Amino acid sequence: MKTFFKTLAILMVASIASFAEPFSNVCNENNSDGSVGMPMKSCTIDNLTNYTLIVNGSRFMIDTYQTVTYNGESFGLRLYVTNTVPEYNPIMALAQNAFATRAPLHIIYVNPAVTNIINADYLNNKNCGINRNNDGTPAYMHCPIQSFTIFSQN
Repeated sequence: MKTFFKTLAILMVASIASFAEPFSNVCNENNSDGSVGMPMKSCTIDNLTNYTLIVNGSRFMIDTYQTVTYNGESFGLRLYVTNTVPEYNPIMALAQNAFATRAPLHIIYVNPAVTNIINADYLNNKNCGINRNNDGTPAYMHCPIQSFTIFSQN
């Protein structure tokens, strides 16, 4: 567990680079055929420009306005980190900086297709979790952030 968060801290980079490519979301399953430099069993979102930041008690989330399918149901994709990890404040600060400057994000997160899905009330920074609306309809798939980079829009 400590190795994961040390890797997260190393991967967490505020980078300034030109980035004009369109939005893309690529996932690796049990191989490394997806995006270069992306860990196995991870997904990456490149050039995310439309997002909302949410602080909800003990967790920080990025609402991506994208959807994922799980067991035939469509869930909104939210990426998260809880305050139980040392990187919580730096991740939140970098994301707030990106939001304030309208900078696109490059985010690596756990692939929900190859992880054990848990209840979103008990997020653990390792697994994706789901929650539902009061009427039982799918609400969100919450997946842990593994790293993200801030790009300038020069």
